[in-house]
Amino acid sequence: MADLKLELNMEYAEMMGVTMRGKLDQFIADRAGLEQQWLKNLRQYRGLYDPEYLKLLANDKSRRYPRDTRTKVKAFVAKMMEMMFPASEDNWDLTISPIPSIQKKDLEAVIAALTAQEMLAAQQEQRPPQPISSDIIEKGVREFATIRMENMQTKIRDQFADKEMDYPNLCKRVLRSGAIYGAGVAMSPLVKTKTERIWEQQKNGSWDAKKVQQKRPYSEFVKIWDIYPDLSAWTWEEQEGLFHRMVFTRHDFRMLSKRPGFIKDNIKQYLIDNQTGNYIKRSFEAGLDQMNYARETSTAIDGDKRKYEVFRWFGYRSAHDMEQLGYEIPEEDMDKDLLVDIWMIDNTLIKADLAPFGEKPSDVYHAFIYSEDEDAGLTGIGMPEELRDSQMALCSSTRALDDNMAATAGPMLEVAVDLMKRNTDYNSIHSFKVFEREGDGPELQYPAVRAINTPSHIGDISKIIAETRQQFDAESNMPSWMTGNPEQLGEAFRTSRNMSVLSGGANLLPKDNVRSFDRFTASVVNSYLMWNQEFDPDEETMGDFEVRPKGNISLMAKEVRGAALSQEMATMTEDERAIVKVREALIERWKARDLDLTLIMEPDEAEQALGELRQARAMAQQIMNQKEQVTAEKTQAETGKLTAETEQVQVETQEKMAMIEPKVIEIMAKVDELQKKATATEDQAQLASLREMVELLIAEEEATGGIDVAQRGEGAAG
Repeated sequence: MADLKLELNMEYAEMMGVTMRGKLDQFIADRAGLEQQWLKNLRQYRGLYDPEYLKLLANDKSRRYPRDTRTKVKAFVAKMMEMMFPASEDNWDLTISPIPSIQKKDLEAVIAALTAQEMLAAQQEQRPPQPISSDIIEKGVREFATIRMENMQTKIRDQFADKEMDYPNLCKRVLRSGAIYGAGVAMSPLVKTKTERIWEQQKNGSWDAKKVQQKRPYSEFVKIWDIYPDLSAWTWEEQEGLFHRMVFTRHDFRMLSKRPGFIKDNIKQYLIDNQTGNYIKRSFEAGLDQMNYARETSTAIDGDKRKYEVFRWFGYRSAHDMEQLGYEIPEEDMDKDLLVDIWMIDNTLIKADLAPFGEKPSDVYHAFIYSEDEDAGLTGIGMPEELRDSQMALCSSTRALDDNMAATAGPMLEVAVDLMKRNTDYNSIHSFKVFEREGDGPELQYPAVRAINTPSHIGDISKIIAETRQQFDAESNMPSWMTGNPEQLGEAFRTSRNMSVLSGGANLLPKDNVRSFDRFTASVVNSYLMWNQEFDPDEETMGDFEVRPKGNISLMAKEVRGAALSQEMATMTEDERAIVKVREALIERWKARDLDLTLIMEPDEAEQALGELRQARAMAQQIMNQKEQVTAEKTQAETGKLTAETEQVQVETQEKMAMIEPKVIEIMAKVDELQKKATATEDQAQLASLREMVELLIAEEEATGGIDVAQRGEGAAG
């Protein structure tokens, strides 16, 4: 849009330097109040009393400072890192636009490929080729855009995996800064040149290794103390611009003159005029020194005398200003504000250029705001500020507990010195101590040594401390059981299922922080996306893509999705299992549990393993069926043998009973005849007894199927 002239307008550059210095002084003054709050937050995080508070504490009393704020901050950072960097997937991905746009030559290539496919299909099916429809072209465009998107996603993932940058550690520092101060800032993309190896095919067809210099983007953490934002803006994205403070050694400052875009003569002249540098410790640095080195004053050490303080303005300037400075601005752009990159030391500009990248300051300076709402201000509110009252209450209670324990730990005695015998050692009190006293008269009614009892309030103060810590948990959204303290949980939460439900509920609390970090992630990834599209010559990654952060999705749905998947897999029928992609379902379950997906086989290996498992199951079932068949045949044979033996016994019994039956019938007939002829009472009684014995025998045989009742009756009647 604009080109730099051969020479800058140095006179206007001097005027702009004065103007920018005035703007910087205003930004520094605006941030002074924030600096005092940041120092308080840092002291609270480290467990140090503010100087004005410390003056109120007696030297001989407790000064203990429980570091509960530090514990909550560390728990927050650890929890966010666990959620935002799952082991099985990235916390971001790319998506193509609903109607992706591609370059004309790519569209022609897609149409040519679709036409060739149709010609081949028509030839194989022996039919005339059909014209390519609009729907088929749209589908082909989406497939083409998806391939390009996957290529770009792989490239960005590779750039994030650079060990020198250590992106997870950068995000950890950003989260920690946001939790303590309210805002954490990272800068990207910065560019570095890296030597890489590529394989190049020679004319003879062989492949040779070749080293090439390639530019790669990377990110860098920026301390909040070095950022002077536009505090008049409501959101980070709405800033007019910001100042970035950098302190260089004399050598590093001189090396800036060798970088392209810097005004070499201004740097050289400043080094001549200022041999000892311009760096002077600022007020917040004095507070940091006092915390770090326990120094009451911020006297500069010798190493500070040869340092140079440089400020970078990354923000907007009017097109008119840039034209006056020496840029050629098209007429249609004269009403615009241009994003510029201006470096200055004191009132001297050492660089004045259009921003090489981005459309607004937040495209390069990305911020995570811990507590982000419409009334929290541009830099938000840090966790120590939210927990300030509870932390001070905990400090007061802890000091009171210490002082009360000190007062009641041993006896306090009142000694009437005048009543003691001269040279008596009353400072040493122990068991079996004997005090000799003097005096007479009324003073004898009072003891020379009396104990003074101080009431103990240890129990009451301990309850106050416990209640304060419960309030701490509520205000921080970080319950103590999340850091390994199970005292507040009952027996019901000792099961893995109930703990999983409890953890899922706890994950809902920091959702605002997760959304804020999602915006930070999207901003950083988008800067890489824009840089690659603008500066990377690889056409295989070009396309119409958008960044989609997934932190909020994984936080809100992980526990619920994991429980739902496990329950559904356990209740599925055999028919349902037959139509479900088992490997894909397993991957989703492992993602929900944040397990390592590399332990799952690749599709080909998984299919082979499943085939072998099915064969093993079929062989096992076949062996089981054969075993059941053999068992059934054996049981049938044993049953047949037993039945035959039973029938044989019955036949033999019937044959025996057939031989006995006539005799029994004959005996009964004779007994009846004799009973009729008997005259004596005694003989009749004996015959009646004999008859009863024979009938009992017959009844037993009837029960076993021996004698037929009908036959017996007929025989008796005969």
